[in-house]
Amino acid sequence: MAMREHVRFVICLAALGGSWAENVCISASNAVRFTNHIYGCDAAWSSPGVASASAVCGSAAHICTSLEEIQARGLADGGCTSMAPEGKAYLTLLAGSSMGAIGDCSQASSRGSNDIWACAKDGNGVTWRQGGSCGALDRIVGDGGTSNAGFSWASHMDELGGMMSDGTSGGVLCCSDDPTTVLTASALPESTGAGSCVELQNVQRDLCTWQEPPGMGSDAAGLQACRNACDADPACFAIQWVIGEGRCNTCTGGITMAEWATRVGGDAEVRSKACWGSGSSSVPFVVRPSPA
Repeated sequence: MAMREHVRFVICLAALGGSWAENVCISASNAVRFTNHIYGCDAAWSSPGVASASAVCGSAAHICTSLEEIQARGLADGGCTSMAPEGKAYLTLLAGSSMGAIGDCSQASSRGSNDIWACAKDGNGVTWRQGGSCGALDRIVGDGGTSNAGFSWASHMDELGGMMSDGTSGGVLCCSDDPTTVLTASALPESTGAGSCVELQNVQRDLCTWQEPPGMGSDAAGLQACRNACDADPACFAIQWVIGEGRCNTCTGGITMAEWATRVGGDAEVRSKACWGSGSSSVPFVVRPSPA
């Protein structure tokens, strides 16, 4: 029997010494390369604040914090509107003063937590407001109201500290920690067919349509009961569990593995159906972004 492709997505690089430090984003299908040192990573997060999405940048990158580092990493003026997907925005940690993001983002007096400069492009029915001078970051997310496309916030005066995302309209802009480090996006198969084993750790729980099979649990016997139940259900594509909580569930819909890989910052582990059974083991391709 031919070896199946085995792709593992593991959250926690720091504890293992950072040997995969060049990886950025959770999935290449949800990543936009702007330069060798800057990527836009699609991400969903429910904890308020842009910084809550830091994990998707991996261990060798961070959410971009200044125009100077963006320019040093090669993103020229006009680069965002020419390369970003239509209708998507990739947020930075650069936000405007109490007057909004209308000044020069390179000046400390123009910065605060009101409105967020982003690498974005209008399109697909979505329009991002134009902000003050900030190089390639010529759009902002925020202003009046409490939402735009897939982004939402509680206060229009503190988008930086209150921003949340459902992952449909972009995410965050990641800059390499070292301006000379070449970043590479991790490849997650869009399909979860019989040939693709995908493992996720430290992602949000209960995002699939799930069931509790008899005898389920997070110990060896409980996980085997979950696997058996998944094998018996043609609609089941994965199992999820939370270590120490004595729970394991079969997943039959509601989300794809590629989408689930972007929902970081949780306590769940997820394994696709292709990961067990005869012929499923091989040397895994391991990507270890840092945890939230």
